[in-house]
Amino acid sequence: MKGDTLILALADLSGSMTGEPISKMNVQLTELLSELQMMQDHAEGTIYFCLEGFHEKVQSLVEPTPVCRLNGVPHLQVARREDGYFARTRLGLLLGTLGSFLIQTGREFEAEKTYILLFSDGFPTDAEQTLRNCMEEMRKYSDAFYRCRRYVIREKERRVPLNARKNFWKEFAGAEEKVFQAQRFSEMTAQLYTELTVAEEDDVFG
Repeated sequence: MKGDTLILALADLSGSMTGEPISKMNVQLTELLSELQMMQDHAEGTIYFCLEGFHEKVQSLVEPTPVCRLNGVPHLQVARREDGYFARTRLGLLLGTLGSFLIQTGREFEAEKTYILLFSDGFPTDAEQTLRNCMEEMRKYSDAFYRCRRYVIREKERRVPLNARKNFWKEFAGAEEKVFQAQRFSEMTAQLYTELTVAEEDDVFG
């Protein structure tokens, strides 16, 4: 419906998120839902929340649900493979399914705004060519993808060569200022509040 908003959170559950990164992400997702529920009181339409986990496969953790109906978010844990080793990041798999997910979700209900919030430790492990192929795949769904507001919440900066992996987050988000370090998470939620809520008009007495 007009005014409805979909918040799609993508959570990195690969082995590099072990320890502080995944603990911080759990806190941030809980804070995000709480903030969205407060925003709902001042929003024009319904705010839907959806959570997907990714590592060597993509997992649906919370289907698109009105935030007022959610009591909390699942407690996330780093994924392990059957051989006991930590799962690796497969951003190619994630982005390969993201476009079709947006198309399918758009058919189920017409959200006026869609936000993608990608939580990670800040460094894609895929090969450079894989990442290039990912973005080419996303361009097949350019209308659905590029109409979304996209943000990246990174745990920390990594020193890497100037290559496609270093620039991937900026390319995904569309602008460097939309790539937030973890300690700036509150700035991102404040920005969401400004965009999703309707300013209340002051009462005018005659």
